[in-house]
Amino acid sequence: RALRALNRIPEALDALERAARLNAELGWGGPRAEQARAALDEIRVARINCDDPRLAEWEGETSLRLNEPEAALEALAGASSAWGLAWRGEARLALSGLTADAAADLAAAARRDPRWAKARALAAEACFRSGDRAKALAHAAAAVRLNPYSARLRELRAKILKWAGRAAAAGRELDAARRLAPAAPAAEPKSLEFFVNYSCNAKCPFCFNPPDATPELDYGLPLPELARRLLKGFGEGFRAVKFIGGEVTVRDDLPKILGLARRIGFRSIQVTTNGIRFADAAYARTLVSLGVDRVRFSIHGHTPELHDGLVMVPGALAKIEKAAKTLRSLGVTLGVNYVLNRVNHLAFPDTLEWLYGTLGIDDVIVYQIRYQGFGALPANKELLKLTFSEAVGPVREGFARLRRSGITRMPQLIHFAPCVAPELAEFMLDWKRDASEDFVTMPDGRSGLIRDITNSGKRPVSACAACALKDRCLGIEVNYSSEFGEEEFKPVLPEEAPAA
Repeated sequence: RALRALNRIPEALDALERAARLNAELGWGGPRAEQARAALDEIRVARINCDDPRLAEWEGETSLRLNEPEAALEALAGASSAWGLAWRGEARLALSGLTADAAADLAAAARRDPRWAKARALAAEACFRSGDRAKALAHAAAAVRLNPYSARLRELRAKILKWAGRAAAAGRELDAARRLAPAAPAAEPKSLEFFVNYSCNAKCPFCFNPPDATPELDYGLPLPELARRLLKGFGEGFRAVKFIGGEVTVRDDLPKILGLARRIGFRSIQVTTNGIRFADAAYARTLVSLGVDRVRFSIHGHTPELHDGLVMVPGALAKIEKAAKTLRSLGVTLGVNYVLNRVNHLAFPDTLEWLYGTLGIDDVIVYQIRYQGFGALPANKELLKLTFSEAVGPVREGFARLRRSGITRMPQLIHFAPCVAPELAEFMLDWKRDASEDFVTMPDGRSGLIRDITNSGKRPVSACAACALKDRCLGIEVNYSSEFGEEEFKPVLPEEAPAA
């Protein structure tokens, strides 16, 4: 600012470039939004009186900081330096994913300034999205060599190493990243969820997907429409995507869907599956090579009698065990979804020990069965229905066994009410209002915030009036209270209430 006030614009830009490089070396996050906005105004004023092309580059960079990629692209239209090309490529990535123009800009930036860590990192990201494994590895390694003190660069290299099947090396990079920034774990990105179909190769009796869906809904949204919605979501700031069914692997174009999500730039791609097709190691490797970094298995028992009996597919549990071994060797993060019902609830403590011990998965979500009036449940309700009062004993025992084993990462509970087990309320996910922006799209194209869908249908019952959580709790699902009444619900006392 001082040099600019003296009308020494070129020297001011030299100082700014040196400051930015130092800023990158130290890993600082840059100016706050209000500072960036003030800087942008000053840069635009300076451009009126000075034709130094670097001013346009800094206008573009600052517009990117303010999440205005359209303005950045306009300012950088004539960019030719490594800096300008890198930022123009980044703006194009933000607007349209990995287009040919974005890839060309990022590759050119890395060629023109091969010793600039940011340019090499952006080139690595572009090669990752396009599937060029060798170049992605080379650029990521160069970026880390040039700036070994950046946790973000090490996380990028870890992602690419994991994608390349080098799980041990990826683990070492993540350890290094955590040592560099131990107090600043990356926040979970906003997530898009797509129910890509209703079709399935299992027959779970509690499934909420309609058994009489039309062929179009069985198949799900066509690929062009999925592509449009993926790109739109990325442009709105979503950086994680989850694909759910039905059964996602029934879709023959799933590899195309996953490759598209990676090319657009989603940082995390998750697939929820019954695991049957993932038992094919070659198929599993293909999906991981297309960017899948998380897989959640639907598991409902620790024995073939329980699990295979519920999903009605002989050998299903053995296939999950085979799939888990393959995916773990590829560096994929694994999780489990478990639906608690009358058939399996007494075995829940044993299943939990098997999941954490034998299978080695400590990311478990337990769903209390819901009493929706659609899907497969109405025909199987008498076989499966389970009250909270019946479920809570096995759930408490399961948690107690994990604690006695020294485990600290407990399962998460969905469709539970805190009044039936106040001491477990901290592990319940959907009993109170939240501000999550995660967004879901159904096979028929309907979409909305997940929290709005999850929270719909809940109402207070009579015990809520005297409950210490009445101002936070959403209440009980109407379908549940219609089925079982309200007698089992008791007000939570102030001393039992979890902290806000």
